[in-house]
Amino acid sequence: MKPRSILRCLSAVVLGWILLVCPVQGQTLELRFFDVGQGDAALIVTPAGKRVLVDAGPGPSPVVPTGTAR
Repeated sequence: MKPRSILRCLSAVVLGWILLVCPVQGQTLELRFFDVGQGDAALIVTPAGKRVLVDAGPGPSPVVPTGTAR
């Protein structure tokens, strides 16, 4: 197994364990994953409505504030 696959499996197990031991009551954390060809991205929406976009593209990309055009 590749080290990256092991890390993903371990992360899933740890996250599952945390959710079982400390369940969140009445709150939802939303995760959306995007496959856009050359790189992936993840959008995290917190229970408070905050949004975090994680870009995992192949090169450096500038962070652009929400709602602005490039």
